[in-house]
Amino acid sequence: MGTTETKVSPLTEDELAEIELPEYETTYVKPQPKYTTGEGVTDKDGNKQTGRVFSAETIVRRTERAVRRMAAEGRKEPVTLRLHPDVALHVLEQEHDFIKRLEKLAGFGLDLRDDPLLKPDEIKLVMKGAQRDVTQQYALA
Repeated sequence: MGTTETKVSPLTEDELAEIELPEYETTYVKPQPKYTTGEGVTDKDGNKQTGRVFSAETIVRRTERAVRRMAAEGRKEPVTLRLHPDVALHVLEQEHDFIKRLEKLAGFGLDLRDDPLLKPDEIKLVMKGAQRDVTQQYALA
């Protein structure tokens, strides 16, 4: 028994034009902010509300930017960062080097405290010596 060899020759431009191949275009669709910034709010009965609460990661980044603003202005006094307990827990579990990294960057001491009286997306910046709240000056909404 003999073997048969099949040769495939490349298509010419005319032959290729006769074959109608679909044209594909790839586009990236950026997710809407409502899917990346937080989670829906529920009331005490578990009913969904229309408001949104920013995720712990977003609040941590806002806190970081506020401390950077303080450092840029030349502040050197130690600061207490007051965060909602869920956000403070996120820092301790997911970003355990956050305080050390931020202290090194800012050049002054930072102390992290949880404050159950704060809203989940709220932060407070308190100067340690005078116990003065400076959140309005540095934390933009």
